[in-house]
Amino acid sequence: MGGAIRDKLLGLAVKEQDYVVVGASPEHMIEKGFKPVGKDFPVFLHPVTQQEYALARTERKNGPGYKGFQCYAAPHVTLEEDLKRRDLTINALAESLDGQIIDPYNGLHDLENKILRHVSWAFVEDPVRILRVARFMARFSGLGFQIADETLTLMQRMVHNGEVNALVPERIWREFSKALQEANPEQFIMTLYHCGALKCICPEFNQLFYISQKDSNLGLIAIQALQYIVKIMPCNPPNIVIRFAALMQYLPTQAAQTLAKRWRLPTIYRDLMLLSTRFREKIHQITQVTPEILMNLLEQLDAFRRPDRFKAFLAVCTSSWCVQDKDAIHTIEQFTTRKKLLLAYEAARSISVTTLLKAQSCEGDDGKTLGLKLKKARIKAIHEKLTFIDLAERGNIAEQ
Repeated sequence: MGGAIRDKLLGLAVKEQDYVVVGASPEHMIEKGFKPVGKDFPVFLHPVTQQEYALARTERKNGPGYKGFQCYAAPHVTLEEDLKRRDLTINALAESLDGQIIDPYNGLHDLENKILRHVSWAFVEDPVRILRVARFMARFSGLGFQIADETLTLMQRMVHNGEVNALVPERIWREFSKALQEANPEQFIMTLYHCGALKCICPEFNQLFYISQKDSNLGLIAIQALQYIVKIMPCNPPNIVIRFAALMQYLPTQAAQTLAKRWRLPTIYRDLMLLSTRFREKIHQITQVTPEILMNLLEQLDAFRRPDRFKAFLAVCTSSWCVQDKDAIHTIEQFTTRKKLLLAYEAARSISVTTLLKAQSCEGDDGKTLGLKLKKARIKAIHEKLTFIDLAERGNIAEQ
């Protein structure tokens, strides 16, 4: 059904399959050994394969928002009626057990022409569909898919009518985080922006599109930063924590805090985002890099206790540098603040309390005194490391 048929026809890996049963009742399914698991509508697990089998059903709007639906399943509900409640025509496909494609709403045509088109007028009844269309753009835009004009118009109408306001933070974040895993996650944001939903869903980021910087605006710069991270870190699964922070790094810190609270962000996402909004610009503006400045930055970034987050933060900073200065990537690879900060971290981390106790007489020192000695020793290690690297690079330049 739906996505499995769509992905198979697109030549993509099919992750999961689901089945629709026509002409049966819940009692009939239970008699056959199927186990009921659905709360809002009748879904059953196959007694052997454990795959999901759902009874054909229809839905009727009986309240606001995406939860305001009444589900109806009965033996006389047809497959066409069941498929009509799907969001997009390319998801309203089915395949019979003998391999025949069932396509009552021209999904094959839209699949061939790479169009995301709504199935019926019922699309406007569920605001989650706006998020799903945006997420499908993040997944399929690289294949050339576009949103049908009439579907985009419906999405804009839903925003105008206030349907989007019924979306709860948990559902927004769920779709947002899924979109960050796709090949073109920036399309999720741009789709929401073009239909007007972004100003309701994430007004903090939407505001960036109205702040000019040089020949662009911060919204587009943030989009480019996200694209850069996707390009240089194409791991599978992708590091969506870094992707999220790269996108949100241009928010004012207060706006980022408001967003984190409203969306109830997981701690790991919140912390890297806030670290990026607080320190990204500060690091960019450093004109004189000394061991003392680098050590203070490392302490403020909590680099020694949170090394993974610190390195993720450096990746976010790199995306910002390279977006705002097209030639910066060459500078970064040679000898920039980012590289010095990483070298300083490695040098300072080599000095621990244990090594300090072995090298110096610290008997009787209280915690504060020991902390000051540790910091002084780390600054010395940073100075020696940077001096050595500087001399080595000067030697390479002289040889050339």
